[in-house]
Amino acid sequence: MQGKDTHVASRDKADSGSYYSCTGDHLQPMGAILENLKKEYQDGSVSTENVHCCVESTYRSIVSVLYSAANEFVPKYHKGFFQFWWDEELTLLKEASAKSNRIWKAAGKPRQGLIFHVNKHAVCNIANN
Repeated sequence: MQGKDTHVASRDKADSGSYYSCTGDHLQPMGAILENLKKEYQDGSVSTENVHCCVESTYRSIVSVLYSAANEFVPKYHKGFFQFWWDEELTLLKEASAKSNRIWKAAGKPRQGLIFHVNKHAVCNIANN
């Protein structure tokens, strides 16, 4: 179970232009390495063992590039950082609204009657808080 000190990446706040530029600059040469390796393997000038080692090494490099770029361009925040206003009352209202919505859907999404009005009331309770 995750504790309150959990950090989560916030991709919607990331500098995606810099992330894509950085990963592209670092990953593009790896494509050429793998393409050359493929040609050498097809020509028979490199062993299967060497191909395996090169692929493993390239894989580790790709993971490293992606991890480093994410650390540099994708900010991390404490879980719940952007929901400082969310409290226990809103949690209870959200649960009631979700339950009401499930009942409304199970009833065929009626546009009138008691189930319709209970569902609308549950949604309005959240909106009014």
